Amino acid sequence: MKRNIIISLLVAAINICCFNIAISQNLQMITPGKVWHIESGMPCAESHDGCFCYLGTQTIRVGNIRTYEGKDYYEIIWSREGYEDKIIACVREEGHKVFFYACEHEYLMYDFDVNIGDEILLADTYAFRNIIDNHNDCPDADSVVYTFTVLNVDTIEYNNIPRKRITLLPPIGTIPNTWVEGIGCMRALYFNATCTLGGAVCMVKDCYESNELVFENENPEFTWCVTGIENDTEIDKLDAHIDSYNNLHIVNAKDSYISIYNLQGQLMQSFVPDSNDFYMNIASFPSGLYVIKCNDNNECIKVYNP
Repeated sequence: MKRNIIISLLVAAINICCFNIAISQNLQMITPGKVWHIESGMPCAESHDGCFCYLGTQTIRVGNIRTYEGKDYYEIIWSREGYEDKIIACVREEGHKVFFYACEHEYLMYDFDVNIGDEILLADTYAFRNIIDNHNDCPDADSVVYTFTVLNVDTIEYNNIPRKRITLLPPIGTIPNTWVEGIGCMRALYFNATCTLGGAVCMVKDCYESNELVFENENPEFTWCVTGIENDTEIDKLDAHIDSYNNLHIVNAKDSYISIYNLQGQLMQSFVPDSNDFYMNIASFPSGLYVIKCNDNNECIKVYNP
């Protein structure tokens, strides 16, 4: 009897172990043959509301292995209809971290072990996109490494698999970056630490492993409008306007994380209102249209500063 119980416990332990390994493998970011489809857009010349014109779909896939300084790195290959394939990075995964190699140096690309309030140093992969095989000059390391602050850590579930989601606040510029475990940055794998909007905006559409869909983005419209909304959208919960004294009046956002952006995607200010009837003077802001974003519920509203 005792022997049977021990055998049963061993079998259960093995099953649990194998299950955890399977989950771990599913959540790996860099696996052979993995493919991401990326939607991209550019600011529309005729648009004055921060929206973007559709450019098409880019594909990013994991390629062959290269060895640098005794470590194996996978090629990350970019492709788009009408263009030649291009190797944009060489990366490796270790635990919950992803590193990339460029200019005889290894840089941190992702770290999924972070907690709310942590500050992490990340190198901007995009700054190195023309280095590999093109013999371009290497950028100054100090100019491409930035300190990011972790705003939020939560979990999303897709196909019954929970994935950690991390929201990062850049030191300068643009909307906070969002990472999803096993998938990467929602602004495309190589935009992991981009601190300036500059031209094209990209957004992960979906991700496949061995031709099987493992992730589909529920918010692809971000690509077409800096704010995450297209044109003017009625927002029920969040209410904001600017009065005749240049005071920004925000209603129903107490204890929420509020960010103000201009239409170039530049972060003007961020704060947490201490009341449901909050006022802040923005007389120092240039005249124009601004986006008020509530990160707690992903709502946005546009206001005009006269």
